[in-house]
Amino acid sequence: MPVAAAMALVGFFAIFHGYAHGIETPETASGLLYGLGFVAATALLHGLGVGIGLLVDRLEAGQGRQLVRIAGSAAAVVGVAMLANAV
Repeated sequence: MPVAAAMALVGFFAIFHGYAHGIETPETASGLLYGLGFVAATALLHGLGVGIGLLVDRLEAGQGRQLVRIAGSAAAVVGVAMLANAV
């Protein structure tokens, strides 16, 4: 898929993702503070992801790939468990 098309697709779904978070805002919460909290949490998670990625990159190639596969598998298992619990 061309990069521009992928970016458009991600942007399209980001609208719905943002809307979902917006409607979760408690009625008693300040919209500005709630939004700033989401921005701060997103920045923290992205920074953590970049840091972990840089650390994994310093490992030997075989170890790094294995660690990424284990982490991806664990994330998939947790996601399936959360989905099963929600249904």
